[in-house]
Amino acid sequence: MTPPAVRWLTPEPSGWNIPLAETGPAALAEGVRQGLHRQAQLAVVNRQGAVFTWAMGSSGPPTNPAPLRWYSAGKPLAVAALAWLLDRGKGSLNDRIAHYLPEFSPAGDKDAVTLRHLLTHTGGFPETLGELSLHTSWAETLAHIGQAPAEHPPGTVAAYQREVSWLLLSEVIQRMDGRPLARLLAEEFFSPLGMTNTYLESSPFPRPGSGWQGPALDLALFYGLWLNHGRVPAPQGPAILDPRTVELFTACHRWGMPDRALMNAPLAWGLGFALHGHADFPRQAGRRVFGHPGLTLALGLADPDRGLAAVVLTDGEQPPALNARRMREALDPVFLAAPGGRP
Repeated sequence: MTPPAVRWLTPEPSGWNIPLAETGPAALAEGVRQGLHRQAQLAVVNRQGAVFTWAMGSSGPPTNPAPLRWYSAGKPLAVAALAWLLDRGKGSLNDRIAHYLPEFSPAGDKDAVTLRHLLTHTGGFPETLGELSLHTSWAETLAHIGQAPAEHPPGTVAAYQREVSWLLLSEVIQRMDGRPLARLLAEEFFSPLGMTNTYLESSPFPRPGSGWQGPALDLALFYGLWLNHGRVPAPQGPAILDPRTVELFTACHRWGMPDRALMNAPLAWGLGFALHGHADFPRQAGRRVFGHPGLTLALGLADPDRGLAAVVLTDGEQPPALNARRMREALDPVFLAAPGGRP
């Protein structure tokens, strides 16, 4: 199978080493040949807008590939909604979850858990959804989460949460704003960013920690917003987030804490973002890189040092070490080929 051509979206990609950049998509195409995945997409954005996109194996045409699931790579969308609300004075990172959701802490043992704890995975309460039926309602799920006792004082133990914290965050956002998370994001982010094909699975209820779907370019445009200091990535792009908020959320807020859910890895975290040192991140990225992986098959990130945002999506879950190599082989050539070479 001949791989599709890279679709360059900038009229004159000045300063780019185009043959080198295109070895990134070629590595993903080789993964299709080897059976690592059936579908793959890669998209790159800079502060001026989309640079290039590529897709292979999609049910849609290469110029308009079908959505793929982002899994946890979509977690930062809820983070953006919270940042937008905080910019408008509707809350504080130190607000207690129980202030908005009394049913979260009916016994009072989780009263001290804050929004900041959710975003840094240090809330001290368990991930409990595995015990529930797929047909359980949201009200029943929230009651189940509330009944689970605290395991540690908040802020003392790190344990990555795949679903529960983001379900709580979504509900807090709705009670702060009045709109469901997906509607808030569609109106305040997706529309100005041109994210025309992004949606959240809603059965039996929306799961913002793992349920977002869309093409790679949509997620790359979202990361381009953070790259561009809260502005739409375009010449004179409108502002959506305060640049000080972008700096706050992408700074390091957790370091040196072994993560009990991730083999005790002492990963650095911002507010909802993984930071420099994550195994999936390209080695050619700068030290201020931030982003989020999705299982072991997707990755979204932004690198202020290089001025690039990039997304890789596949449909083939692989062992962590193999996936990390797949992501680096796709993205390292792109980062080397960008204007300026190494940071």
